[in-house]
Amino acid sequence: MMTPDKAWLLGLLYTDGNIYGNRVRLASNDRDMLEKAQVILAPFGGGSRIIANHVRGSSCEILQISSVESAEHVKKYGIYARESLTISWPEFLDRVYWSHFLRGVLDGDGYIGLSGGKLLISYATGSVSFAESIATVIGEVIDYKPSLWKHKKWNSYQVGLYSAKAKTFGAWLYHASEDKNRMNRKYNRYIELCVNKKGDA
Repeated sequence: MMTPDKAWLLGLLYTDGNIYGNRVRLASNDRDMLEKAQVILAPFGGGSRIIANHVRGSSCEILQISSVESAEHVKKYGIYARESLTISWPEFLDRVYWSHFLRGVLDGDGYIGLSGGKLLISYATGSVSFAESIATVIGEVIDYKPSLWKHKKWNSYQVGLYSAKAKTFGAWLYHASEDKNRMNRKYNRYIELCVNKKGDA
């Protein structure tokens, strides 16, 4: 059964997760977020651990869970190895879970900050289909379709909202969130920019 916590975790796995054999893996440079994901996955059993990973000069940590049950459960939701270029919107996901899922996607491959003095909330993905779906869903929930463009340098598709529209979307994104199902570093950044009105330009 889907829950807000699972929908958030699904968003993380869509961006920074994969399956190798019977191991579910989630990579991030935010340990607090990995520990929250670890708690959500715990009921599925198997040994779990967070390990350091150093590849090509970059550093992050990986939550790894070795469990046939966990791997099979995650596969039901469309998570496999090397799916970043072909992943698509989870059509089975009820609307009530959209904000939790998109918050997970943002925590995995999104950005909250300033661009030209304006608040910017953006998503990045290698799948044009997924980018188009994110833009469509955002347009449906806030009645404003965000910008979508291809970033040639990173070879990815970007979906972005600025200023007042970004604030409106962020309010929807976080209104039903809890500490256990969000990356607090990005949430606190959003609150800081809204409260201090740094992104009003």
